[in-house]
Amino acid sequence: MLQTVILIDSTHPTRKACKQMPAGEKPDFLQVYRMVGERIRDERKRQNITQDELANEIGLTRTSITNVEKGRQKLLLHTLVQIAAYLGTSPERLLSKSDPDAPVELPEDLSGPVRNWIIHSISSVNATPSRK
Repeated sequence: MLQTVILIDSTHPTRKACKQMPAGEKPDFLQVYRMVGERIRDERKRQNITQDELANEIGLTRTSITNVEKGRQKLLLHTLVQIAAYLGTSPERLLSKSDPDAPVELPEDLSGPVRNWIIHSISSVNATPSRK
């Protein structure tokens, strides 16, 4: 049976994947970064935003944006939130084309504040921030 789940890697809480997979199968995180990078690139290009403009806005270099878009550079959760906000979309849209109501599985050892921050950061679907 396939199910859509959002997984947070317990060793790296910023690594998030959402895909349909058999129970017990772990996601390929490199593939997740490539997928997210492609979505960032597609959204950026759709809005005619240059890599330089996006980089300057969120405090990265153009080379970093290139590497993010190619899935070669890992994103911190707060950087993903910044990119999504600047592009006027949500982190969920960049992370998944599947069910936005998929359950979030967080490691048991996360502190309450970290758990709440992650949930708040990835659940802003209804808020569509606009570019400054």
